[in-house]
Amino acid sequence: MTLKSRLRVTQDHWKRNVGTIGHIIHDLLLVELFNVKYCIVAAFAIYVDDITNCLSFGQKPLIIMYADDIILVSPSVCVLQKLLYKCEQELNWLGMTINVKKSCCMRVGACCGAVCTNITTSGGRQLPWFKEIRYFGIYIAQSLYFKGVMHEHKKSFFRSVNAILGKVGRIASDEVILQLVFSKSMPVLLYGLESLPLTRSDERSLDFTSNRFMTKLFGTTDMNIIKDCQAYFGTQPPIEILTKRRCKFLEQYRNSFNCLCRYCCV
Repeated sequence: MTLKSRLRVTQDHWKRNVGTIGHIIHDLLLVELFNVKYCIVAAFAIYVDDITNCLSFGQKPLIIMYADDIILVSPSVCVLQKLLYKCEQELNWLGMTINVKKSCCMRVGACCGAVCTNITTSGGRQLPWFKEIRYFGIYIAQSLYFKGVMHEHKKSFFRSVNAILGKVGRIASDEVILQLVFSKSMPVLLYGLESLPLTRSDERSLDFTSNRFMTKLFGTTDMNIIKDCQAYFGTQPPIEILTKRRCKFLEQYRNSFNCLCRYCCV
């Protein structure tokens, strides 16, 4: 079978089977890799089974791919190093390379704070260990469990709000400003959070971020007045919006063609 035919088969397979992975990951090591060439990245998916089969039973890794971004998930540093070498071999065969400057490692699990041996490429370059990584706009933190962080979401939210206020703050009514913020800035705050496990503290932090904007807009710190204004203008707190989005996300997850996605929702 020619490479072009294999790519066509792989594309059809992706359309049927590939879904979003948002389940909680426990006691795992992650490596985020970025490839610098895009033309034949789809061909790498053909050889994923060969990569995983090179490891012994009980050490099966998890490889998450989207476009030219690859995440390697492994239960140990040793398996992670072997997996990286094998991926490099397949990528080199395809004429592709790993951008070491944009690649990093992170540990999630009971020993997340332990000092780990450096992961190196076949060329001897080391991949740094990070306490926080970004993947498609979602920030994942080194923790005892799979955990997202929201400080960048909040910074982006306030940046968007300030841009709106800077453009129309003096000429637009409160109703117009609220509509703009909740249609343009709120999606920035809640981006991707429906796929992450949030604690009560995280939920309160989201509501506090919204309330800070409302406090500035209406010139009051009385939460009863803020709630009355939300009811009057028909706006919802972020946690209520997020709850609806999470229900929709899980429903799509359960109806996915990917058996792994359906299994994670059971």
